[in-house]
Amino acid sequence: AFDEDPDLAALEARLEEGTFLMAKPVRFRPGGCFVRLPGGQEAFLPVEHFSPSTEASTNAVRQAVNKLSRDGKLRVRDIGSDRVSMLKAHEEALRGQELDARRRKMEEGIEKLRENYNPNKVMVGFVSSVQKNGIFVSVIDGLDALIPLKELPSKFLEEDGEVQKPTLAVGQAVQFRIIRYSWQSDGFVATMMPLAARSRSGAGADRGRPRQEEEVERPPSPDRSEGAKVWASKGYSVVSSEAALELNQWLRSKMEDKKSKKGSKAVVKSTVTYLVSIARGMNTKAVGSLDLEKNVSEKEVKQAAVELLQKDGHLKAGEQHKGVTITKNIISVKL
Repeated sequence: AFDEDPDLAALEARLEEGTFLMAKPVRFRPGGCFVRLPGGQEAFLPVEHFSPSTEASTNAVRQAVNKLSRDGKLRVRDIGSDRVSMLKAHEEALRGQELDARRRKMEEGIEKLRENYNPNKVMVGFVSSVQKNGIFVSVIDGLDALIPLKELPSKFLEEDGEVQKPTLAVGQAVQFRIIRYSWQSDGFVATMMPLAARSRSGAGADRGRPRQEEEVERPPSPDRSEGAKVWASKGYSVVSSEAALELNQWLRSKMEDKKSKKGSKAVVKSTVTYLVSIARGMNTKAVGSLDLEKNVSEKEVKQAAVELLQKDGHLKAGEQHKGVTITKNIISVKL
């Protein structure tokens, strides 16, 4: 075996150390935490990039950050796309497949629950956050659900002046049922009310009427802010079969409006409208749309989406995407 050059090893150590910086944790999520970098910019530290390895739940992430931080800051390394890592470059390279596999497993679990949750099934989780308008509970790896005040039994509420507030504590185990999923916020809403009690209280009385989603005042991630709500208000939503169906219905309604204005002799368009979105981890953001001829190939559609991202600055020169998928009329580019 060859002896390692101590001078070279020391140089490599200094170069590696120079890639790290100290960042302040600001918000905790089951899939990681947001940190504020020197200069004020925020970045996301995915849970799979924690060192040592950490469970994908808000409480576990919070505990790990408290344990690993020095003077309230974490030592992280910029890995691009507004993300940071606690791993050294060679550690990330060696564990690349493992990190990707863990992220995919979380995303697949959330997608499965999104499409198959049972509102009658009782689940057990831990309180991850207590807010003035409700609580968040851990559901599965990488996912929390909101329980609004009205879905909390009275024994878990107390009077605080003219308002009520939860008496539950972070880390407390609770039983709940997931009762709906919001496409606008890409979040789950749950209840701790017994099924029979909730029925008697008239929870289903307004079924069939538009229902305003209740959301706790919780800081949104950069990819979810107001932009996502604007797209959602136009009929766009997160990428899934149900979302694609909603998008197609919206597009059809717009086409029908145009046809009715032009009269019975209106000519059917020979183009297809695609919504283009980018995905970073579990965050999805709509960034634009494409009108392409119906007879173009799938390869040409994907290339057009990539060119749109490059033109608008979402994909920088020399940066490679991690894949392009097409679901109905929605193109998703993974960055």
